[in-house]
Amino acid sequence: MAKKAVKYSVVDAFTDSAFKGNPAAVCLLEEERDDQWLQAVASEFNLSETCYLTRLTESDSSPRFGLRWFTPSNEVELCGHATLAAAYTLFNSGLVKSDIVEFATLSGILKAKKVPDVKTANGLNTHNGEAQESYFVELNFPADPSNEFNSGDVSVISKALDGASMVEIRRTTVTDDLLVVLPSAKAVTDLQPQIDAIRQCPGSRGVIVTGIAPPESGYDFYSRFFCPKHGIDEDPVCGSAHCALASYWCKKLGKSDASPRGGAINIHLDEQNQRVLLRGKAVMVMEGTCRWMLSPTDLAVKGNPAAVCLLEEDRDDRFLLVELCGHATLAASYTLFKSDVKTANDEAQESSYFIELHFPAAPSNEFNSDEVSVYLHALNGAFLLMKGGQLSQVYLHALNGAFLLMKEGGQLSQDDLLVGHAILLGTYIFGSILSVQSI
Repeated sequence: MAKKAVKYSVVDAFTDSAFKGNPAAVCLLEEERDDQWLQAVASEFNLSETCYLTRLTESDSSPRFGLRWFTPSNEVELCGHATLAAAYTLFNSGLVKSDIVEFATLSGILKAKKVPDVKTANGLNTHNGEAQESYFVELNFPADPSNEFNSGDVSVISKALDGASMVEIRRTTVTDDLLVVLPSAKAVTDLQPQIDAIRQCPGSRGVIVTGIAPPESGYDFYSRFFCPKHGIDEDPVCGSAHCALASYWCKKLGKSDASPRGGAINIHLDEQNQRVLLRGKAVMVMEGTCRWMLSPTDLAVKGNPAAVCLLEEDRDDRFLLVELCGHATLAASYTLFKSDVKTANDEAQESSYFIELHFPAAPSNEFNSDEVSVYLHALNGAFLLMKGGQLSQVYLHALNGAFLLMKEGGQLSQDDLLVGHAILLGTYIFGSILSVQSI
């Protein structure tokens, strides 16, 4: 029997405005899915987190769901913003009738609570002309205390943070992050991290950078979180990182409540029970159904994904970025063409066909410029065939890539093959490349 379609929503967490905060995909599973499928769908969404909900109890008074979190590259043991997004989805959709929901996770049982927003009139706000209940979602998470970091890897961390002045370096005990304190909030916002170097830093997850906020800002501290080891260069408003930030700053500031800049989030440290309460709002920005049909291959979660939106009214073009796109045009055509054919068992079966696009040709002209080195850097070490068939060694600058230094007569010496992240094999004869294969 065919698998059931999976309903999903995309929710912006720790914000009360769409397209802000930290987005997460929330998928409601009605049947078991294997880990390969869960990871493939998370990679398809390509958000910092995709989470999966499975109902464990039918009780209206104490509902419990299984909850798992996946980045585009792997499963993680704890995620704050996706948990808030999951709780918001359950509260908002009416799938739970109580104001408290429990999640069974790799980090144990986590609770989420609906808290009315007393600042809005009668706990209501207006969305698209309709009155809606206004509330916060409060997460009860484990505190993540940090210890002083003593290691010879300080130079590695300094390089990763582009030489920024570091006041203090600590290592968290739960998520195994580095927590780096910078001299000021401005240092945090101005930081230009070296993502490749962050991958080489100690710790199994990522790097939190933080600095005290200026008094006039209305916040207690600023923070940013970098997690390229899990496929996330920078994670905006990371909930689990705030479990460590709460432990650090509440002690530093001598208070149990703190307000970080970056998203609509408040934190409270329960030092006696070593718990952190994370409170924030969320906005649902997208709903849909996950199926196994993707362009341009007949196998799911391959090819090139595109989102196709059917508009029934005009929208502004603030987000229009390109003038021509092939795979999205194919995906749009597929969306309009597709039809489900019922089998004898009344199961949906997809008809099989190709889609042919009629696009304008794009001729090219010779490029003459002194900026070749700039483009070579952008191509991450690919080699360039120069005018007249000459390869200039100046431009054969390998940056995490590889190139071939061709010998006279088209001969290739093994000593000339410099191995990097990729190898380009080719034969250079009379100023032309007869065959090139990427391996």
